[in-house]
Amino acid sequence: MQSEYRRFYDSRKPSTVNEVAVLKKNKNMKYTILTICLLFLLSCQSDTKTVEAPPPIKSQPEKKALPPPPPPTLEDNRWNAFWEKFKVAVETNDAETVASLTALPLKGSEPMFNGKIISKKMLIENFDKIFDKETKETIETTTANMADFAVKKEATAKRLNVPVNTKIRSINVLYIHDKGTNRQTETSVIYHFAKLENEYKLVSLMFAG
Repeated sequence: MQSEYRRFYDSRKPSTVNEVAVLKKNKNMKYTILTICLLFLLSCQSDTKTVEAPPPIKSQPEKKALPPPPPPTLEDNRWNAFWEKFKVAVETNDAETVASLTALPLKGSEPMFNGKIISKKMLIENFDKIFDKETKETIETTTANMADFAVKKEATAKRLNVPVNTKIRSINVLYIHDKGTNRQTETSVIYHFAKLENEYKLVSLMFAG
């Protein structure tokens, strides 16, 4: 029995040096392939990253649309028509039309002519002095959408040449004297507009500074 097992064992042994080398090479090849597979699996695991789900998008509250501005009233239309007519008359030096749109004699104009109040004749003859370059530029760049205020005090109403509770609209013409020097000063002339006897007029001037 032992002799038969010995013969079987000897038949499984490599018979030459070359066969031994081939077996060793095959064995090394198996280890090499196994090592490569393990390295590949490890690299795949290290490269795999957990992808986080994006945060939920917060719903933005809907912005409420601003209500449209109220349509102009009949009074607004009357004022707009007056202001447009007044602007064009001043820009084109139409003294007669400006005079017809002014409450004459013009209250508050006394400082302009050494205490004399402006009459229709004086307005026409001194149009370029009353509506000078600064005044024309201010009127030209002022829209009809100017704020108004109601005159509550009787003394103020008298000075502005209007009844109490009359709504006044105003423009301010600024004058800079000796600009850029240490003697620089500022003065202004305020032109007041109001509705008198159902018609809008330039009702008074006020000097400041």
